Amino acid sequence: MSASDRIPIGNRGLITTMLSSPHLTLSTTAHFSVLGSSSSLAIMYPRDDPSNLRPSEDLFVYQLLGPSIDGNGITYSLKENKKGGHRYDIAFSLSQRYLTVIVSWTQASGLLKSPHVEPGHLLQHIVSGISLIGQEFPTDQTKSVPSYLKVEEWEIDASKVLERLRELVNSRATAALKIKNKDVKVRLLLSDGEVTRSEMEAGSEIVKGNEVLAKLLYLNGQLKISVVWVDRQGLREALESTLSD
Repeated sequence: MSASDRIPIGNRGLITTMLSSPHLTLSTTAHFSVLGSSSSLAIMYPRDDPSNLRPSEDLFVYQLLGPSIDGNGITYSLKENKKGGHRYDIAFSLSQRYLTVIVSWTQASGLLKSPHVEPGHLLQHIVSGISLIGQEFPTDQTKSVPSYLKVEEWEIDASKVLERLRELVNSRATAALKIKNKDVKVRLLLSDGEVTRSEMEAGSEIVKGNEVLAKLLYLNGQLKISVVWVDRQGLREALESTLSD
């Protein structure tokens, strides 16, 4: 059993960052929540209305596998933590202008059961959440940005750059950073505190990967840092607002 949809997107970079984060991606389902920082377990709550919650009956534990990345895109697999349990696969395929989402459900063995949540229902939540997140937003701070995005700019001494970066890593931030002066331009992408992309331009030289962080140690003078980061509480509130439509 499966359901699929294709979503037009404006901010491809932000969608790519979000899809690499299990916490952010599964929050768009409105029914799965990742436990802790290990990202190996998730709780499913099948009801849309959380009132009158009965933890022993209404919560289901799933093993989380992913994100699995291949030539076709990114996939998250969720297997119910019991024999013959349910399994959901949520696959994302990103092109320049569209994101295709496929939600599939299977049962490992035993008597055929109905899914805890229909794939089509999960898909509706995902489409609503990602459509909201994927909108274009202005980088000009005099204009409004979505409540779940925070934009900051600093001008600091080069010796303090790694300290600021360490703060973002320790807070498990999901963020995009631009660091520059007249000679150097650095771009960094963080997902849950991990650097997933790094690139430095210095004249005609282009450096990528771990070497970028090493070269940051040798920068001098004042640097301008622009940061766009995801505020999880703001994102959660924005996603919850889609449920009341």
